[in-house]
Amino acid sequence: MLSLIKNDLKNAFGIHTLLTIILLVGITISFLTVKMMLGVVQFQINAAKNLNTLHSFTVDFDGESSRIDIEHINNIIGSVAELPNVLLIKTSDHEPMIIGFKGQNNNRWYVHDEGVELSPEDELNATNNIVVSPGLYNRPNFAYADYPLEIYGQRFNIIGIGIIPQNNLFFSGEGLYEKYYPYEEQIANVHDHDHEEGLDYVEITPQYQTILMPFSTYCKQGYSVDLVTFMYQYKSNAEFEDFSELLRDTFPNSKIYFPTTPHDYYSGDMNKQLMQAVALIFAALVNIAALFVYWLSINRRVHGVYMLCGATRKSVIKLMAIEWGVLIILSFILSLIIEILIAPILLKIGVTLDFPLWQTLLILICGYIVTTLFMLPQIRRNANLSQRGYSN
Repeated sequence: MLSLIKNDLKNAFGIHTLLTIILLVGITISFLTVKMMLGVVQFQINAAKNLNTLHSFTVDFDGESSRIDIEHINNIIGSVAELPNVLLIKTSDHEPMIIGFKGQNNNRWYVHDEGVELSPEDELNATNNIVVSPGLYNRPNFAYADYPLEIYGQRFNIIGIGIIPQNNLFFSGEGLYEKYYPYEEQIANVHDHDHEEGLDYVEITPQYQTILMPFSTYCKQGYSVDLVTFMYQYKSNAEFEDFSELLRDTFPNSKIYFPTTPHDYYSGDMNKQLMQAVALIFAALVNIAALFVYWLSINRRVHGVYMLCGATRKSVIKLMAIEWGVLIILSFILSLIIEILIAPILLKIGVTLDFPLWQTLLILICGYIVTTLFMLPQIRRNANLSQRGYSN
């Protein structure tokens, strides 16, 4: 048996060198295709299972908020752990947007530009420190807390400047931004305490009229709440639905704007990519089998000679199985080498090839078994030559 295997491999890499190389290249590419498609599916499944997705849930009080709304908001904050940020929002189409901010900017929901950010101490002590959009700081160079701003007769200290994307972050509902800021070029007047002539007000457009203050300061000042945005970090579709239901029960008379659900967000892409992956995996396996079927047909005469010289039908079948296993293993090793080289590029387009060892071996074994099943008719033809004589 060992001599038959050696002779067959010698013929493969000696007499049929070009055909063997083409066979190895074809099987290698097919294995890469299988692994890349499985990587796409794995990437999507992992994304869906481990969402940790931060989205904005916005409640619109439509000018009818009251003190009880703050109590309800605090109850939600106390009962839901996955709320990294909560924003109380006061809006006007001719004044800056005022935001009472609870949380931290760890997730970078706005870009801090200069100065410092609001700290837990600011929240704890309800300080009058604020962070503003660039359009509200009317000086060429930033100076910490050296440029006070008056808001409804109360003096506040600007400690930082931040790029705050109000239109797409705070207003998660379609048409909500336009509802509160209908005029794109509306001028906002903000009185400051700079005594230089000509600098007693600032002219800004809506996308730059934002003031960020501690949540506790906002409540202490008694500002009305037009909107509240909860940035909720849900891990599953069930958590998304539970939090949505909590908001509906807490604010039954207010309009709530929900982000896209995890199911809607991922299912379309997942179903599409799953169908594509299954089709390409099937095509790749058929291609692998077809290449070896052709190889078997080329070697049919050789197998017939073996059987005429005394080799049993069982030994010829074993020979073909071992020969196919050698080619599969060589091709798989080549695919792993290529995979290591191209993995960084594939990762950038959402394809992960970082399979555990057991999964890699499982792909190899399944590939061998499935393709062998495809090849059974040709294997039987090659192994049955001795029963009916052999011819060209």
